[in-house]
Amino acid sequence: MKLRSIVVLTTAIAIAALAAEPAAAQHLPAPPTGPCGGVLQPPCPEPEPQPQPQPPPPPPPGTATVTLVASHYDITLGERKIRMTATFANAPSNTRVRLEQTMPGYGGGAPEEATLGSDGVARWTVEPRVNTTYRAVVQQGQSVTGASDALDVRVYPIYALSFHRARAGHFRMKFSASFGLPSTLPRPIAGDARFVYFYLQPRGSKRASRIARARLRGGPCNPFGWVRTANVTLRVTRRVVRAKYLFGCTSGLAWVGGGVPYEHCGRRSVPAG
Repeated sequence: MKLRSIVVLTTAIAIAALAAEPAAAQHLPAPPTGPCGGVLQPPCPEPEPQPQPQPPPPPPPGTATVTLVASHYDITLGERKIRMTATFANAPSNTRVRLEQTMPGYGGGAPEEATLGSDGVARWTVEPRVNTTYRAVVQQGQSVTGASDALDVRVYPIYALSFHRARAGHFRMKFSASFGLPSTLPRPIAGDARFVYFYLQPRGSKRASRIARARLRGGPCNPFGWVRTANVTLRVTRRVVRAKYLFGCTSGLAWVGGGVPYEHCGRRSVPAG
């Protein structure tokens, strides 16, 4: 009886051991599936960093419609200051803008800067000394871009015609063109005009006749600027005495950047105002 109990106990222990073997097998490490990271294998390298998605590029700047106007387009040197007004349609407030200026024959001037208000308008006051081309533009780095068309302001020399006594029965006419105030730069450059043509307009006529021509020469600087002059001596005649106007003009520019020449000057007969 005792021997049988031992056998039964041994059999029970063996059956329990066999039942426990699958559970123990579940705790064994899994066989390696690659060349690294397993039992008796080297560690796997760190994973390669993945590229991060880039933010989308900023939207392209919008376009502002720019309109530039001036209070005057033709002036005599030193006559007045000019108000420049630029409207920047579709430009937000606080947009930085500037007024560019170029003087043909003399180079460019320093730009005038401004910041737009809520009305989208910029204003400047300028005092050109020679013919000047203006343009209003949006400065770089703003949320919009835009520029106005070029706008020309013409500055004419100070023309003068004076009369002086000459020998008996004659008088002298002096034509002068003053330009470039001495206190301002740049110093004016003599233009391509070489002669002054003098005209007489009779009373009741809408045309003037050429009566003389004189060479245009350089003269001394005066309070009005640098001067080019021409002199002619004429007889005192009844036609001269009864004339409505006597005037002089140049067929080219007396000074570079000084207005525009009178297109009819030099002809025998010209229309008169």
